[in-house]
Amino acid sequence: MKGFVKILITSLFIVALVATAFPAGAAKYEGVKVKVLAQPLTFWEAMEPFIPEFEKETGISVSITYYPEIERRSKSRLDASTGTGAFQVYHVDEQNVPEFANAGWLVPIKDYYPSEYDMDDFAPGYLDFLIWDEVVYGTPFRGGTDLLMYRKDLFEAENYPVPKTMEELMQAAKHFTRSPDLYGISLRGERGAGMNCWLWQEYLANFGGKYFEDTTPVFNSPEGVATTEFYRELIQKYSPPGGVTYSWSAMLDSFMAGKVAMLTCDSDFMLWVENPEKSTVVGKVGYAPFPAGPAGRVTNAWAHGVAVSKAGARSEKEKGAAALFIAWITGKESEIRRVKAGEYLMIARMSTLRSPEFAEQLEDYPDWIVAFREGLKAGRPLFPRIPEWSEIGDNLGIILEELFVGTRTDIAASLDEAAGYAVKVLEKRR
Repeated sequence: MKGFVKILITSLFIVALVATAFPAGAAKYEGVKVKVLAQPLTFWEAMEPFIPEFEKETGISVSITYYPEIERRSKSRLDASTGTGAFQVYHVDEQNVPEFANAGWLVPIKDYYPSEYDMDDFAPGYLDFLIWDEVVYGTPFRGGTDLLMYRKDLFEAENYPVPKTMEELMQAAKHFTRSPDLYGISLRGERGAGMNCWLWQEYLANFGGKYFEDTTPVFNSPEGVATTEFYRELIQKYSPPGGVTYSWSAMLDSFMAGKVAMLTCDSDFMLWVENPEKSTVVGKVGYAPFPAGPAGRVTNAWAHGVAVSKAGARSEKEKGAAALFIAWITGKESEIRRVKAGEYLMIARMSTLRSPEFAEQLEDYPDWIVAFREGLKAGRPLFPRIPEWSEIGDNLGIILEELFVGTRTDIAASLDEAAGYAVKVLEKRR
């Protein structure tokens, strides 16, 4: 089985690993400060012990301020839009790059990125999320797709089949709900373009729906209504108490606490559920492709990265220092360090995915490799890559949350309202 995993990984990713040293002249940044606005993820946690090494070699002083995901987006938006410039580097993702780049809040990074760090080595699908209007604004440090995680021990004990379709997912969620000790599934319910919309849009695509037809909102279509009815039933009937407003982290916590039988979630959540310091279900989890809907299997594709703030990095020296920090922390050597530290999915480089270090970490998870591969085949950006998406998606997220909580009941009318709001937002552009 271990040989199978190594062959499979090699067939997916074929690039050699080359360690990168600090470029000549790095010390010219002596005394420059780089402040980073970030989201608490194990990527940053794994790299913090090595930052003093970077500071010593470059003369750059680095400090990182952490905010939860939604607050991170709003804090960076406020810092950039007001020109405050308290941070030189932003943690960014597929949700806010179009908005930030279109507004001129980010520095094109290729002008400052040291060639020694090999930008061409990034997985193209991940790097694409950091590109706007054919300009590269940052580099990725994680990416992936979605899959089904399930309690293998529970399914095997009852000889229950792993869901392959949305209909089977609903039946399995119902079957394993034994309140108050166990619930069938946990989902994102918390409002937001990058929160409940993120998972809801995946169900929407599997039901044959989409957000827009050209520039016309169509998520209030019959497919959109059917998706929301399905999602609402799952989250209201078969999720833990309070699950109607769960964030992705609360959703994950419920699974790791052994209270939930299934998640449809990010591929890199395996890092959490297989961590004995955080999870009670280590060794009890199975991984399968995302269940297919009436329109077939469609999955989210996504990436997080780091970019230089135009407001924060005002001088050429500050831009260069910020870009060097970004190049270092997303570099090949740094990725291998993270892999060896057990953060083997906080990566974005082809060479790392091809490396023996990565293969060794995944030898015991062949089902994850298969599910991940199937997700990559079916994965694509499902949210609209338009600057207005944050505003449109946040409003839709509020309406979805209200439907899940029950303060709204009419799905069709609610989605019509959200679509009407989207039309008004887009009209501002014309």
